[in-house]
Amino acid sequence: MINNEAKITLERGIGLQLSKIYEFNVSDEIALVKEKTRKNIRFSKNLDSRKIGRGNSLLARGKITTIEEINAKIDALQNWGLFLSAIEERVRAIYKNYIEVICPYIIQYELLDNTFPSEILNEIRATFTHLSKYYLSDDNSTKEKNVSKAEGHIKRAILDCYKYICMAYEDKYKEFNRNYRNVDLSLVDNGEFLPKLLEMHKDAIALMLDARRSDLLITSDDETNVDEAYGKYEKAFVKYSSANDLIESSYKKLETVKRKAIFKSVIPWVIAIIGWIIGIIGIIF
Repeated sequence: MINNEAKITLERGIGLQLSKIYEFNVSDEIALVKEKTRKNIRFSKNLDSRKIGRGNSLLARGKITTIEEINAKIDALQNWGLFLSAIEERVRAIYKNYIEVICPYIIQYELLDNTFPSEILNEIRATFTHLSKYYLSDDNSTKEKNVSKAEGHIKRAILDCYKYICMAYEDKYKEFNRNYRNVDLSLVDNGEFLPKLLEMHKDAIALMLDARRSDLLITSDDETNVDEAYGKYEKAFVKYSSANDLIESSYKKLETVKRKAIFKSVIPWVIAIIGWIIGIIGIIF
């Protein structure tokens, strides 16, 4: 029985391999279409240069009906080639987003929270399902429909990455406050650290709440609200990342202030203990 972690690892590995293999298949297919188109264009020009002598011969043998039919077939082939080229570029972009955006974000989230959200996995699974249907179909409208569906799911997967990383950053911010609750952070970096951090966190919270409101309005096949929520989550992600970077870059200064705070808190106890010892000694002697 394969456990959930093994399933996640297997599906991620399949996605990465498909993305790498895809680069070769697409290039070969598009090249083949272009070569066929060039050959037909050259053949059409030869018909024109020979007037219709060769065309009459073909007509006599019943291979074609008219020169117009040949041109129509060439136009159809060219249009199909343009369609294939355009839609394959969209498919390429989906794979590119998976490898260059989603995979790094998943790693980042796993480092922050040590989990893999099922929502992101479901969107990835749905993306590859529609890509499979795209490749198995010979109908252009079906191809177009499945690529559009895959684009929607990959965008939703990135949106979910933004959302969950923001939530992980919020948990990390709360942990930071617990670790430094007895430290006067206004002393860090000559008083510049705390106001800057509070402002960043305030902005991040506001952007996150706004994004969540837009997220709640998303319904099936609702591209408008998805785009709106996507943009807001992205802004919240950037703001949370900046706040986290500020904390990380100020770690040494934070620890210096923390040590001083601990030292100051210990001094009264040390003085009290010394006084108590001196008092006992005085009583004895």
